[in-house]
Amino acid sequence: DRTLDVVGAPGHAPHQVMFHDRADDVLFAGDAAGIWIPSERKLRQTSPPSQFDLEQCLTDANRIVELDPDVLCFGHFGPLAFDDDLMASYKRTLVEWVEAVRAKREELGDDEAVVGHFQEHTDMRETWGDRKATAEERLNTKGVLGYLDHRAAEDDGE
Repeated sequence: DRTLDVVGAPGHAPHQVMFHDRADDVLFAGDAAGIWIPSERKLRQTSPPSQFDLEQCLTDANRIVELDPDVLCFGHFGPLAFDDDLMASYKRTLVEWVEAVRAKREELGDDEAVVGHFQEHTDMRETWGDRKATAEERLNTKGVLGYLDHRAAEDDGE
């Protein structure tokens, strides 16, 4: 008895879609809105390799704002009442995250050292435990490194 609109959201990955239930004004965002950590009341980035695209993620976040759902359901850890500030916060999180990885790569000059740095300094151990927290940091860092490589190749005309 439901009709769901399918909305493309390829920033996280090309296959990512969101489902909008207009009748109840609920948006099932998958990973397009990040990972909501209820215990900390904050959004975390999700930037997996090899298809993470910052600009498209920002476009996806803007699309969520345009849809303006009453409730946003995340792919992980449940629903949250939606407001525009939520997506503004997520966009800042993404931009700051990419910049942090870029700066650390410039400083260290070695991608595995960059990954190791973010694994060592993760603030998610208490939330997810050591194994999951370091695995998530590895995945997200590698995704940004791949994105940065892709952007550099585009800038070089490859």
